[in-house]
Formats: sequence, C-alpha cells, structure tokens
Amino acid sequence: MCIDGEPESVTYPLNTAVISGNNLSFLCAAHSNGLTLQWKFRKENTYGEVQLYNGSHIAEAFNDFTVTTTTKGFSTLAKSTSNDADAGTYICVEKNMNDSVTRVSSAQLIVLGRFKHARSRAVCLINFLKQENDLL
Repeated sequence: MCIDGEPESVTYPLNTAVISGNNLSFLCAAHSNGLTLQWKFRKENTYGEVQLYNGSHIAEAFNDFTVTTTTKGFSTLAKSTSNDADAGTYICVEKNMNDSVTRVSSAQLIVLGRFKHARSRAVCLINFLKQENDLL
C-alpha cells in the first residue's frame, strides 16, 4: 500500500528474552509520514505505564536506555546491559501531528538469570520465541 507515493511500512516490536547483563533492543516503525513514535514501559505484574521516551527526550529514570530514530520513521529502543528490573512490557505509541494516538503496539521482555542452567533454558526460550514470532 502507498500513501502519497511512499510505501506504507508497519514494524512492530517483537517479544524477546535476554540473559541478564546482555543488551536488549526493540524496533518500531511509523506506518506513514508525519507521525512520531513514543515508548512506554509497564513493569511486569503491574498495571500502570510510565513514559520512557516522549518522542524527543528519554525520561530520567531510563537514562541508561538509548532511542535512535531515523528519518524513515524507524525507532530503536536499546540498552547495553539488561537487568531483572527491565522485564516487562515495552509499548510503542504512534501519534499524529495533533497528538492523537494512531497505533499502539507492544512486546514482552523476559530477563533470565545468569547461572549455568539458565543459559540452556534461555537458548530454548529464545528459540521458542523466535518460532512464535515467525508464525505471526
């Protein structure tokens, strides 16, 4: 599909698992020009969301994260060293120029411990999640 001659692109963040201490990242893309992307976070086993990135600034509580946005509308949320507190739901919010929400997508992050048996379980879980994402 094209909008004003530009191809429409829809990229959602994907569920993933990381071993504590490793890097993590999520990718999201605006589905048309003129939209901004924001990131929110919901800690596992809670109901409230907190603003992580408002489209131009990262919240102070998340200053160990980085957000890279391209002119093509892609937004990558990343952190170089994950920890247990990072587990939860990461939400990509797409807004138009009137600040109205046009699309919301989310992904779950599971952070696994760093002990010997966790590594083999992590590999199994990561492979399982990759298979699930391929089915979508």
